[in-house]
Amino acid sequence: MNLATRTLTARVSFPNPKMQLLPGMFMTVQFAAAPGSDVLMVPSEAVIETGTRRVVMVSEGDGRFRPVNVETGAQSGGQTEIRSGLTVGERVVVSGQFLIDSEASLKATEARLK
Repeated sequence: MNLATRTLTARVSFPNPKMQLLPGMFMTVQFAAAPGSDVLMVPSEAVIETGTRRVVMVSEGDGRFRPVNVETGAQSGGQTEIRSGLTVGERVVVSGQFLIDSEASLKATEARLK
């Protein structure tokens, strides 16, 4: 990979009946896993990546939430595969999870200072 341009030259062969694609053109390619068995998917924005772990916030009802460590897999179309950590039917926070995480961090810090 060319680190300056963040590009990579690749040779790809596929049908081009209307001749819209020409040699030497730049393109963006996304690889997606082939459809197969059922997998648990969540919106990608629901996953908080801390650098050392991946977390989703699960709603417990009554305005209560708990962080859950998850193992993620493939990402495609704004969805992320969850390999472990969640079960089907659990409700995850998609919007505002960073505020919940920040509030929890502040409360933990506050408790340590007392």
